Amino acid sequence: MSDDFFDGDEPFGDDDSAARAARRREREARRGGGRAERGEIEGEPEPEQSAAGEFAGADFSFGFDDEDRAEARSSLAGRVASFDDALDSAPPPVGEEPRRSEQPRSMSGDETAIWRRRLLAAGIFLAVIGGITLLSRGGGSEAPPAAAPPAEFTVTIPEGLTREQVADDHSIVGDLRGDYLADTKSAKAFPGFKPEKYTGGETPDSLEGFLFPATYNLFEDSSTNDLIERQLDAFSTTMDEINLDDAAAKNLTAYDIVIIASMIEKEIAVPKERKLAAAVIYNRLSAGEPLHIDATIRYALAKYDGQLTESDLAVDSPFNTATNPGLPPAPIANPGKASLEAAAHPADSDVYYYVIKPGSCNEHTFTASLDEFNAAVAEYQAALAAAGGSPTDCG
Repeated sequence: MSDDFFDGDEPFGDDDSAARAARRREREARRGGGRAERGEIEGEPEPEQSAAGEFAGADFSFGFDDEDRAEARSSLAGRVASFDDALDSAPPPVGEEPRRSEQPRSMSGDETAIWRRRLLAAGIFLAVIGGITLLSRGGGSEAPPAAAPPAEFTVTIPEGLTREQVADDHSIVGDLRGDYLADTKSAKAFPGFKPEKYTGGETPDSLEGFLFPATYNLFEDSSTNDLIERQLDAFSTTMDEINLDDAAAKNLTAYDIVIIASMIEKEIAVPKERKLAAAVIYNRLSAGEPLHIDATIRYALAKYDGQLTESDLAVDSPFNTATNPGLPPAPIANPGKASLEAAAHPADSDVYYYVIKPGSCNEHTFTASLDEFNAAVAEYQAALAAAGGSPTDCG
């Protein structure tokens, strides 16, 4: 602050008017020099209503003399001018045209910070991409190898085998965990399969007949239950594809069709004979006579090789169709689709008998005549005795 604080125009000053006028001229000269330093052109009017101009031209009368007021105005005007310069260099608000200037505008501190952040983000992004590329090319730490899936293998179940035969064949189920024979005793372990759907409500003694023969893809850790479940699913799918209307018209259930198909599967090896064998069974059932199917006796005895003896033919078993009329109580094997189709749709024929034809590969002679049948049986017996075994020729 000036030493003249209480001089001049102040109420307590004692200078004369001449002295005051001299000092005023001196201050006016100094103000003119200040305007020149700020780039103002003499004689050119100052910009109207600028922030600096409004304050620079203001007259303060708070007990200061002219010199102090001039210094205060000069300091304040300089600060406001700096503020105007800052406004000029700032970026325009959104939606406004940028201010035009003859000199290139440098970025403000905020803009510089924004660009620095953008460059830093771009650098981080490129570093991440580079790291991923390096890892994909084998660089850096190697990821642990993924566990190899279990090895796959196939299990083939031939048509016409019993569940006991499948269980005894190590080449079929030897690589599976579990007990195939025990696991096929009941359907309780397979809630998705309901045998009562096919039996008319009765619960069968085992899953015999429902274990569909096919080739299945399994894995090294598969169990016998995995195989059985697949077989039951395949059986259900197959039965859904077979029309049972003709069987139902003869009061035969789906389970009866499975029983008939199981006998056909065990007795017949030549595909074209399946429907003829079904016709023999249907005709005998219609007449109420025993079926005389040797395969049912073999099932009762679990004797699948060699010739049946007289005592074998007289075995006391509900599966002995030589002594009991009608169908056996359950399937004697697990039939494939062709035998199931034949059992549901037998040939339209009156054939009543059949017997192995000697010198053939398991072909049969079918006839509706008892005399022709007896002649065919005599021929077979002679060939059997001459061969000392089965008189068939299958190469």
